[in-house]
Amino acid sequence: MFDYCCKLEAGRFYHVYNRGNNSDTIFYNKGNYAYFLRKYDEYLSDFVETYCFCLLPNHFHLLVRVKENLTNPARVLNLESDATFLKGGITTPTKVPNFLKESDVPFLKGDITTPTKVPNFLKENDATFLKGGITVSEQFRRFFTGYSMAINKQQNRHGSLFEKPFKRIEVNSIQYLQNIVFYIHANPQLHGFTNDYINYTWSSYKRILIDKPSKLFKKEVLEWFVDKENYINYHSQKIDIEIIKNLIIE
Repeated sequence: MFDYCCKLEAGRFYHVYNRGNNSDTIFYNKGNYAYFLRKYDEYLSDFVETYCFCLLPNHFHLLVRVKENLTNPARVLNLESDATFLKGGITTPTKVPNFLKESDVPFLKGDITTPTKVPNFLKENDATFLKGGITVSEQFRRFFTGYSMAINKQQNRHGSLFEKPFKRIEVNSIQYLQNIVFYIHANPQLHGFTNDYINYTWSSYKRILIDKPSKLFKKEVLEWFVDKENYINYHSQKIDIEIIKNLIIE
């Protein structure tokens, strides 16, 4: 039995998935897909390495590895007022930043690496993975909230766009990595959005094959398959639900 809300630990790989509430649409036009990727990079690039992805009209999949050393808290927090809040000890803050509630202030005492109380915005099992007063799972939540606000404004809608909590499963072997890359890339065809997932626009399949600088960790993905030829051959196999059904978290 998989733990779909497992702890996000440094140095480990995770299959991350989320979908619209009641399987509703989360991408309404091409611009939404591009905006999602841009904001994802803005919010998460300091927290995770991204190896592959696929965005579909009502859900998405990511394969990520949590970074071992998180730096640059000013960028992570995205707010100058928050960065100031974290400097020089915060026992007498002049302003509580947006990601904290007043009741959470006692959590941070003297310096942000010595928590004395797990605040409301964290789960107990996330408390060990703090950097700049925030966890990886909390940063994902902030990303989802930001994207939801933009879509709600665009569509004149209200309420949560995504299901809560977002799902994630640890990926802990090379074979599992190979299978999950294949599964993520094959997703558009599995759900009937295309007849050939290899030509689907909003996935990383072709991007991994292009010899251009990218924030995707393409070299590592190809090494899991030995080389480009084997990567292509692996993806050319017939989709067998029996083989990958244990990877399905939707």
